[in-house]
Parts: sequence; structure tokens; C-alpha cells
Amino acid sequence: MKIAVLKPKTNCGVGKHTENLIKNVFSKFGGVIEIREGDVWSRHGFMDVETFENIIDSSNPSVLIVPFEHGLISGIINELRNCIQYTKRICPTVMIVHGIDMDGLVAKQIRFLSPDAVACLKKQACKVLFNFGIPAIYVTHGCNKPIRRRFGSNKLLAYGTIYRWKNYEFCLALRKWFNIDVIVFRSEKYDYAYEKELKKQGVTVRNWVNDDELRKIILEHDVVLAPYVHVNWCCCTGKLYECAQYSTPLLASDSLLCNEVAEVCPSLVTPLNIWTWRERIQHILKHIDEYSDFMYEFALKNTWDIVYEQFKEVLQLAEATYT
Repeated sequence: MKIAVLKPKTNCGVGKHTENLIKNVFSKFGGVIEIREGDVWSRHGFMDVETFENIIDSSNPSVLIVPFEHGLISGIINELRNCIQYTKRICPTVMIVHGIDMDGLVAKQIRFLSPDAVACLKKQACKVLFNFGIPAIYVTHGCNKPIRRRFGSNKLLAYGTIYRWKNYEFCLALRKWFNIDVIVFRSEKYDYAYEKELKKQGVTVRNWVNDDELRKIILEHDVVLAPYVHVNWCCCTGKLYECAQYSTPLLASDSLLCNEVAEVCPSLVTPLNIWTWRERIQHILKHIDEYSDFMYEFALKNTWDIVYEQFKEVLQLAEATYT
């Protein structure tokens, strides 16, 4: 089986997850044809449908995988639909949906694109798509097999890309009581003005890091903080799986990220109240080994081997819908 993957341009979030899927899942099915967005985009920002069609014709894939990046789809939705319809002459199309907005706009866009199957990384997104008559299967995000680790630094960490909804100021306020490192990474798309504000407040700003560097950063800290504010789409849960594979507790706000974190342990989700967070952090540090066990067990249930089996079902659904 040859799998063609339309790779997002970004190296974070959807882009990073796609890279991991290619490495840990899609490659097990056979050959992988990477169609980079940069190769099928004109310099004016529109999708070059003709170039895409030439790649499909020359590679003759068994299935096309399209990761869904909600912030980019709206501007190219007609071109992308043309690409999907053209590909259907040869093979089925599967979309990977990381999240879905609460009013169903994204579901309507996906229905317009008419993929043969959808792999959802959010259970609630799967339910919404079903309501719109879209064939969808829930798949986990995936992570490496977990490792056990030692604790004792009492250092906390907030990390991620430079977006305001990640609420780094909340972590800075918690520095009154805790030793907290706030490290943000530049990506292709980020808020430059927000970066300047964070620098003034003592936040460490770095260029993008690879997995080995991120592993070292996480293991230098006992707890990771994710006090995200409520937004109108589901946050990508990559951070949960990054922490889980290193058995490192993640404390999250009760935003849309909380559904997955609550599966690990309900006590790892708390409202955005600084006094509540102070008490919860103290409790986690006191019982760190217990919380570490929760993360370790969660990672064991969500390895890439399990994701591979889940994608078998997705591809079978796509083939059944396509035929």
C-alpha cells in the first residue's frame, strides 16, 4: 500500500503530529509519498491544483491522507475540494481532524470536502461529525513507549508555541510560590508582539527544538503546566502525550483540553483560579510518584502500535465508503 500524505507547512501542532504519524504509523503500511504543502502552493497563497494532480498521477497512491488544519483550510477550501475529488478517481481520501469548533463550522467544511473517512483525535469531534453524516473513527494521538523517571527538583515547566490562548502570564503569576520555567518556541506562525511582551517578563524564547531536546527539558522538571484559556476549538493534545511518555504529570485548566487529561486523572484538571492552582500544585508535588504512575499507565494505552491498529480500521472504513 502506498500512502500519499499532504504534509502541513507548520512544524508544530498538526505538522509535528503528521511527521510522527509518517514515521511511526504510515510507514508500516508500505511506501509513503510526502506531498509538501510548499510544493503545491503558489507564491500568492493559493493551492496549485495542477501540480497536486501531477503528483497524484505520477505516484498512483492507494489512499490520500489530509491532516486538517482549521486555520488554513478556509482560504483554500475550494482548491482542496478539487484536489480530493481528483484523487477519488484513483483512491479514497482520509482526513485527520485534531479538533472541531463548537458551532459545527468545521464539520460543515469537512462535509463539503467529502472525504471517504475521518480519523478524529477528539471523541467529541467524532460525535459532531457523525451528526453531520460524516464517517468518522476516534483514534488516539499516539506516543512512544513510556519511561520511568526520578523526581525531586520541585521545578515546574510551562512550554509551547507563542500564542496568547496558552496563557503564560498565569504561570508567571504562580512564580510567587514556585520555581517555574516558562519556555516558548518560535514556529513558522507565531505572535511576534506577544513574544516581545513575554521577553520583558523573563520568559525564555527559543527557536524550535527537536524531540531529544524537548525530552531533556521535560525531564528537568517535575510538573508541566497548561493553563489554557477557553477557545472555540479543541486544543491539540500533543503536550499530554509528550508528558505521558516521560511519566511527567501535566496540570491543565478546564478548557477543552481537559477531556483527555481527565482520563489520566480528574485531579489533573482544575479551573483557572490561582489559589486553586497553588493548592493543586502543592498536592501533586507531595504525591508526585502517584501522579507519575497515572501518566505512565495512560501512555501504555496510547502507544504508536495502538494507533497503527486504529488506522487499519480507518483505512478499511475509507475503502468501504469509497467503493
